Amino acid sequence: MKWFAHIAWLSFMMQGSFVFAQNHPDKVNVSFEFCYGDLKIPDLSNELWVNAEDSISIEACRFYVSNLKLLQGEILVWQEQDLYHLIDASVTSSLHFDLDVPSNLLFNQLSFDLGIDSLTNVQGALGGNLDPTQGMYWAWQSGYINFKLEGKKILSDALSQDFQFHLGGYHFPFNACRQILLPADDRSIKMKVNLQRLIESVDMKTHHHIMSPCYEAMQISDKVVHIFSMK
Repeated sequence: MKWFAHIAWLSFMMQGSFVFAQNHPDKVNVSFEFCYGDLKIPDLSNELWVNAEDSISIEACRFYVSNLKLLQGEILVWQEQDLYHLIDASVTSSLHFDLDVPSNLLFNQLSFDLGIDSLTNVQGALGGNLDPTQGMYWAWQSGYINFKLEGKKILSDALSQDFQFHLGGYHFPFNACRQILLPADDRSIKMKVNLQRLIESVDMKTHHHIMSPCYEAMQISDKVVHIFSMK
């Protein structure tokens, strides 16, 4: 009986150790790096980014990242709950954050929403990163701005064109929140945000001020999805 009790105790301790290992917390670091093509953008202070035809000055770029998920294939293995990350190219501390995950978690894809979901929008102005003082909120009718890009494009004909893209909206047919899915299998997830892909895909002479939910905001939101890639 003593031998049986010893085996039972040892089995219990091994199971307990396994459960502890299963639940032991770990961290996955997520970071963002802004660039214009192959040029890294260290900050937004009076920098000009020149391509073959135009000069570009980026004055502000901010966006919300929410509903983060880690997947193994098509299987959801982890999801962040009720957290909204405000990424601001001019605030270094906002460009990285940690996800608390189990240490044995296996994943190979990262999914997140670029923007704020409709359920959160209908709650009205909230606090923290969702506080209206962050400059990313219109009003309860229009809700949060998902993505904001402001700057100046000096065209080849020497004309200067200011641009402001404030993309948001949660009411059908102008729900501008977009889902992004990228490969990711490392505890350090590093993303590039290539603003050139967006700026060169928009006709600045036709669309340069998008400041409310509309059809054009939906079109440009579709383009924004493609500025994200893994480093």
